Amino acid sequence: MTTKTKKNFEWWYVYRGTNKTQKEVYHGISKEVVDRITKSHCVGTTKALAHWDCSSDKIEWEKLSKHKTQTKASEVSHTHERTFTKRGYLIIKTAGK
Repeated sequence: MTTKTKKNFEWWYVYRGTNKTQKEVYHGISKEVVDRITKSHCVGTTKALAHWDCSSDKIEWEKLSKHKTQTKASEVSHTHERTFTKRGYLIIKTAGK
């Protein structure tokens, strides 16, 4: 007798970083959001965020949604970029669009 197993996959997450010190917002996608933030964004290797200082800027990070494909996560992230409004905040565009 064989048992069916569910296909293993990793979720793609859409997340937002709001830098309240510099009044900027960034939307991104990643399978490992915490690693992306700590090993890329906060060490200056993400070109668009190289000017952010995670040790002194007041930055709030939040997961917004999860998706089965990178394509869908990217679409949702770009939609957030186009529709996000917060008076006085600059929206930093993600790569790809």
